[in-house]
This record gives sequence, C-alpha cells and structure tokens, in this order.
Amino acid sequence: MLVLGYLIFFLFGLGALFIFLGLIILTRRRLGNYFRFRKPTAAAVTALVVGSVAAGAGLGITTVFWTEQSTTSMYYRVAVQINGTGPVELYLPAPGDARLWNALSATNGTSSLRVDHTLTDTYALLHATGNVIFEIHTSLMPAPSNQSLSRIAQNGDSYPEWNASIDMSSADPRTTVALTLEIRLDNYCYYLRYHLMTVVYVGFAQYPMDAPSIVVC
Repeated sequence: MLVLGYLIFFLFGLGALFIFLGLIILTRRRLGNYFRFRKPTAAAVTALVVGSVAAGAGLGITTVFWTEQSTTSMYYRVAVQINGTGPVELYLPAPGDARLWNALSATNGTSSLRVDHTLTDTYALLHATGNVIFEIHTSLMPAPSNQSLSRIAQNGDSYPEWNASIDMSSADPRTTVALTLEIRLDNYCYYLRYHLMTVVYVGFAQYPMDAPSIVVC
C-alpha cells in the first residue's frame, strides 16, 4: 500500500512538472537564459501531453484504489436437502447492514429467500418446497459500517465457540434438513467468513459452527 502511495505521488508530481514546463515553453518559448527551442510549440505540446498522461495515470490508479477500499462484497450461499415432508421454513442468520437485504430477495422455482426485520430480530427467511440452493453475490459502496451478522453468537472467553440460532418449521415434526450456509463479507482490507454445515431439526435451536475466518490488513 505504501509503494502504491509513492507511485501515485510520483505520477502526479511528474505530471504537474511536465504540464508546468509545457506552459512555460508555450508562453515564453524558452527555459531560463540557456534553453531555447527551435520548435517551441511542438516542445510545449509534447511536455503537456506527457504531463497529462502521467497525471491521468495517477488519477486512474487513485480511482481504482479508492474504489477497492470503498467497496464491500457479500457472498451468501445456502443449500438445503429435505429429509421428510416439505415445504419447510428456515429462519437463518442475515447481514446486519440493511443495504444488503434487497440482494437476499430471490426465488428459485417455488422456493424463496428474503430478509425479515422486526424490532427484536433480523433473519433471512428461506421457504423451501424441495431441495434448493441460493447463491447470491453482491457489492455496494461505500463500505458498510455494520459488518455484524444476526443470529450468530460467540460463547466462552478462553476457548470461544460460535453458534447459529436457527428455527425450522414443517408440517411433519420428524422432518430434518441438511443445511450448508456460507456468508462472506470482504473489502480491500477486511475479510470475514462464516461457514455452517449441519442437520437442522424442527423447532428452535443453536447449532455449532466453524469459527469465523477474519483477516484485517
């Protein structure tokens, strides 16, 4: 990152220098008392072009760098395999940033996924009429200030464990669902990943999940 900053500074400085020289040549047709140009206009145009290209490159790199820093991507994948009577409804963890909720409004055949938000709870509601997979990838700017996930809690201090709170309802209380859930939030300098693979039973329960992967610059 430091090298990139030096490169941007160098390009802007080089661009400013050549643009300045071009303007001097164009207005005075000389540099100081020693340098005269046979074709001052051509020399001035060359200096202005070189300066503009350098400054443009610096601006382009700055724009790309700022865009990467300001963009957060969300990857949300949920897959269910129903063992028993469908349909089933699952209340799953959801991102805490409200700007990501619209992306989780999706349908797959007769199954659907959406985010519900109440005063006391936020969850992704999956209505599955059969085995189904939802895979959603979206991004937004600026980066969200809220990178939390609902219904996921850490237990313990010395050796923390992570649990996901999930409800499932079905017409048949003996129905089970093999659930795979992966949630990722990442941007230029932050990466957060949760992963859960478990069998869910009818009712409300907390299911142990892999410890989240967190990478910070």
